[in-house]
Amino acid sequence: MASWKRIALAVSLFLFFLSTARAQSVHHDSADEAPLAPRHELISRSTRSLCGTNGTYPAGWVSSTGWRSSFEVLWSCLATLFACSCSILRLNVPGRGESEIHSLWRKVKWMVITVIFPELIAIIAITEFFIARETRDSLKRLGINWTLTHSFFANMGGFVLESEGLERFPVDARMIEMLIKADVLAHPEIDIREIQDKSKRDSFARLFAGSQVLWVVVQCIARRVQELPVTPLEFLTAEFVLLSMFTYLFEWCKPDGVCVPIVLRAYGRLDDDLVNQLRSKFNQSYNKEFTTVNDIKRIPFGPAFRTFFVSQEKATNSWQSWAVYMLVCCGTGAFNGIRTAVRHQLMPPVAWTVWRISILISVVVPFVGCVYVCIKMMPRLAQIVLCSIVGFLYFLSRVGPLAIALGWSWQSQPASSYYVVQWTEIWPHF
Repeated sequence: MASWKRIALAVSLFLFFLSTARAQSVHHDSADEAPLAPRHELISRSTRSLCGTNGTYPAGWVSSTGWRSSFEVLWSCLATLFACSCSILRLNVPGRGESEIHSLWRKVKWMVITVIFPELIAIIAITEFFIARETRDSLKRLGINWTLTHSFFANMGGFVLESEGLERFPVDARMIEMLIKADVLAHPEIDIREIQDKSKRDSFARLFAGSQVLWVVVQCIARRVQELPVTPLEFLTAEFVLLSMFTYLFEWCKPDGVCVPIVLRAYGRLDDDLVNQLRSKFNQSYNKEFTTVNDIKRIPFGPAFRTFFVSQEKATNSWQSWAVYMLVCCGTGAFNGIRTAVRHQLMPPVAWTVWRISILISVVVPFVGCVYVCIKMMPRLAQIVLCSIVGFLYFLSRVGPLAIALGWSWQSQPASSYYVVQWTEIWPHF
């Protein structure tokens, strides 16, 4: 599974060099052709100071004109979105017989979901973290010195049980605890280095993602300091970056890119009662929205978990669950509030109205979950209608700004949006 990351990174670097060549071509051609705005408005302050009042340029090396192209802005933002979505995803171990194409499609599908609905990935990451912490503490009480990495690895399908008369099937940390208490499984002595060896964290890819993230954030801050407009797409990218960093903190110990699970061998044959308990434990532990239909049909004797999971066990007590949910609501509301800094001059009036409505919906909708208990008391039809309306509004609140930022807003960008930042005016120097 590491190969797809290398391919994606190669494509990103190719696009980067392509965009650089394109930008240089545009800058050279601008000497003969009129740019989007009058020439004197697009020359940077530092370059303008080098020019005489009669418009002559000094001899020697002269940098390109002080403006950036639309393609450069678009490339920088899309590359950052791509790099972040690759870095924060920690998908579960693929099922047996799953092809490389299917695994790649699974990754691409969740990358798209991550870009459109980053709050969903944040909720999943936080939930997985608290479940891993709870199972780690529970196993430590049995004398098993596990870390968070062990618990994450178990809950993502990293262990399969081999027993006489049964197919190998995946077991999570809760199931391992049951098997140990039933005296059919020895304490698994798994070195954390063995798990880290299976994890395929590409350091170069992480460095590339980190550099892209840092560049976008610093660029946005610098433009605001110099009172230069920041495009709507850059605002959305900055919002996504901050939420991704928040999500990544909860995934720090979770392995990435594990393809082959570790086999645990049970003592002899499992009795039917224990098998039924394991089956029941699995069905209670995982939200079906994050597993495929085929997985549900074949649990626990089929493929490993294919995507994410959200445990429905009481991995944390009620006040912790509410605290986590309120943390996500407040955090996503704050991140979505970044969009309020967009200037209305950067887009047409209709697009600006849609933009403001999407901000309101994206801030309010997460708090609808606070009345989940009341919703459960409604008739089934009312639940479906209400959840459908809320889900549809949330979908529009996420897709609408992306559509505006990628297309509509480019029709009315002021010329100053293409000024480059004068770093010598910001960076401390003597």
